[in-house]
Amino acid sequence: MIFTKRVVLIKFLVVFGLAHLALAGGPRKANFAIRGVPQTCYLYDSSLRPAESPAALLVSGDGGWHGFIGEIAEHLAAAGYPIVGLDTKDYLESLSKPKALEPGQVTSDFGMLFRFAREQFRRNSLLLVGWSEGAGLVVLGALNSETRPNLRGVLAIGLPELNELAWRWRDSAIYITKQVPNEPTFNSKDYVGRVAPLPLMMIQSTHDDFVPVVKAREIFACAQTPKQLVFVQALNHRFEGNRDAFWQAVDRALTWFDTLAAKPSH
Repeated sequence: MIFTKRVVLIKFLVVFGLAHLALAGGPRKANFAIRGVPQTCYLYDSSLRPAESPAALLVSGDGGWHGFIGEIAEHLAAAGYPIVGLDTKDYLESLSKPKALEPGQVTSDFGMLFRFAREQFRRNSLLLVGWSEGAGLVVLGALNSETRPNLRGVLAIGLPELNELAWRWRDSAIYITKQVPNEPTFNSKDYVGRVAPLPLMMIQSTHDDFVPVVKAREIFACAQTPKQLVFVQALNHRFEGNRDAFWQAVDRALTWFDTLAAKPSH
C-alpha cells in the first residue's frame, strides 16, 4: 500500500507539473572540500517527507553529473528525499593524484560527506544511492563506522564487479570499449558482505553492457541479509527501453528501507 501511494504521488507531480512542490529550485551547486580538495556537490531540496526522514547521498557514475544520474536525483527528490549529489568523475580525478585512492580513504571520505549532508538539510539519517561506479563507492561508504548507525540503507544501481580508484582523461575510452579502465580497482565482492546489517538493494539491467547478469548474481551472493536483487528487463546500463520498470524498482527499494526502519529494534 505504501509503495502504491508513493508511485501515485510521484506520477501526480510529474503529470500535473507540480514538481516544484518537491524540488524547490534544485539542483543548486555547493562547494565542499574533501581532505582540502574542492568538490562541487549538487543539492536538490525536497519537502514532501517529514523532517525526521532521511536525506539521500547520490553518487554518479564515472561519466560525471549529467544525463541519467540527474533523472535519478529528480525522481528521489520528487519522492521526498533531499539530495546531496557527488560527481564521481571529479571526485576521482581530483583526489587520485599523485597516486590512486585506497578503499579505506573512500570510506573515510563518506564520513565527511555525511556531515556535509546533515549540515545542508538538518537530517540525522541518510540513504546511500549510487549508479555504476558510484554504486561501488557507496558500498565502501556504507562501511564507515562513524556514520553506519545513521544510515537507512544502500541502493546500488548497476553495481560493477570492478570499480576504479582513479580517473584520467584517457579512461574515457571505456565508453567505447566497455572495459574496465587501466587504473587500480577494488572488487565489489570483497566488500558487499560487510554492508550488513544495513539493508542492501541491488537493481541491475538484464542487458547491461558493463555488468553481465552472471556477475551481478555473483556480487549479490557475496552480500549478507537483509538484501534484495531486482533485475529490470532493459536494454543497457542506463535501463533504456524500460524506465517505468526501473522507477518502480527504485520505489520498491525506498519502501523496503522505510519498512525495515519502522520495525522495532531488538
